[in-house]
Amino acid sequence: MAQSLKVKENSATWAASTQSRIPLSRNYHVENYLVKIKVTHDNGATPVFYNEGVFSLINNIQLIGNGNENIKQMPANKLYIDSILRSGKNGGNSLDTTANKTGLTSYVWARINLSMPNSVRPWDTILWTKPFQSLDLMIDWASSANIGSNITVTAAEMTVFSNQLIGYSRAKGEVIKYYEETALKEEVTGTNAQLTFNLPVNKLYRAISIVSTINGLRADTVINSIKLKSGQTVFCDWDAEAFNEHNKETYRIESSTDFKGIYVVDFAERGRLSDMLNTIVAQGGYNTLELVLNVTKQTGSNFVDVYFDTVKQTTATEV
Repeated sequence: MAQSLKVKENSATWAASTQSRIPLSRNYHVENYLVKIKVTHDNGATPVFYNEGVFSLINNIQLIGNGNENIKQMPANKLYIDSILRSGKNGGNSLDTTANKTGLTSYVWARINLSMPNSVRPWDTILWTKPFQSLDLMIDWASSANIGSNITVTAAEMTVFSNQLIGYSRAKGEVIKYYEETALKEEVTGTNAQLTFNLPVNKLYRAISIVSTINGLRADTVINSIKLKSGQTVFCDWDAEAFNEHNKETYRIESSTDFKGIYVVDFAERGRLSDMLNTIVAQGGYNTLELVLNVTKQTGSNFVDVYFDTVKQTTATEV
């Protein structure tokens, strides 16, 4: 039997282009961290938030154990995608676009998932914090310009709340697994029928999410088709539009606007970790992984973000 424990961890204060550290408690198993990003800002004549709005004030979030174990390393924008995929809708938020006004407040809520959502047994990947000598959330703050146009940030903070379990333990002999999230970003500088990303191997892939933007706004006119392969083995080769529609049905997305320009290749749609794509060479997995996109350069600044959801399977068991 396990009991739920809710802990308010700590907060970090924004300063442009700096890094903050939030030390986290290390006692029990953590299902997720609930975070609130609150921003105080002044608006000009035509204020516009970019799609992920307040999330974009954070360039990168890292969850680090023992100073060098990267469990999470991703832009805060990934938290927006995680909310959509987990619940089918955007998390709690309030974005104030009142023109020509100062001292306004906007905020977003999101979860950093440790128990992998959309799986039959989410707690397979629950984070056991007790073995770590240190556990920190590192926040790389961006500049005010990142969240939109005609919006000037004057203050901001991120507050973290942990959702833990007391008395939980894995089954006897079950190895510890971590749900890892990482990302990469590539600028689209021209139309290309085979824009190729050589993805890292020696990983167990749960899903790969691909997002395209034009001038900071998600767009569905940049990516035409998506292929994922290893050598001659092709895992998927679909039009981007087909992927987007398939994802909206699979994850029960409530608003097409919320999911514009987002495409998810999910290897475990049945929710079973045994379905994950294995690229661990020592286990006989695929030794290469290539993401090939057919892209059309649009007017403005075009970018593609690729987010990786992977599972690290250790050899350790709980004592």
